[in-house]
Amino acid sequence: MSAVSDILGVSPSEIQAPPKVGDDATQGFIEGVIASDDRMLRILNIAAVLPRIQLPEDA
Repeated sequence: MSAVSDILGVSPSEIQAPPKVGDDATQGFIEGVIASDDRMLRILNIAAVLPRIQLPEDA
């Protein structure tokens, strides 16, 4: 099970390109990585992770 444990504020210069691991289907989920203390944190592409919701046209 995954969960959000922390929210960090970072500058764009701290974001590194994601490593080329996994298949093409999973590559689109990770936008970048950040080295923080002794951890490597992933930045998720929320639009790629969550399904698109069709809104009614009159909304």
